[in-house]
Amino acid sequence: AFSNILVAFVIIIALALTFEKDWKVEISDTVKISTILYKDNIKSSDIENLELLNKFPNKRAIRINGGATKEKAYGNFSLEGEGNVRLYVFNKTDKVIKISRKNEETVYINMRKNEETEELFEKLKNFVDK
Repeated sequence: AFSNILVAFVIIIALALTFEKDWKVEISDTVKISTILYKDNIKSSDIENLELLNKFPNKRAIRINGGATKEKAYGNFSLEGEGNVRLYVFNKTDKVIKISRKNEETVYINMRKNEETEELFEKLKNFVDK
């Protein structure tokens, strides 16, 4: 019975990866990032540092759980030298935002295009500076 549950779960992840186009990011009193499988709700007081990187760090990322395709990676990963992180990353987009949180794992996120990623970064900066 357990293996059936596992197979079903693997199928759900595969379907989610196939059909999920983009993650949703909503900024109101918190920053809500959501995918079919993962959600993050970040308060401004949780954010220690915000950076716009020109490239995703060239470190080994090991998937703990989540999805990784040629196009994107999201979920929980262990990043060499940084420990556990949460990724919402399109692989073909260079720029990526690094959100360092006080007591939780760092979030790396970008959008499908560099311009969209830059726009999101500006919105996040405004959110934190409020």
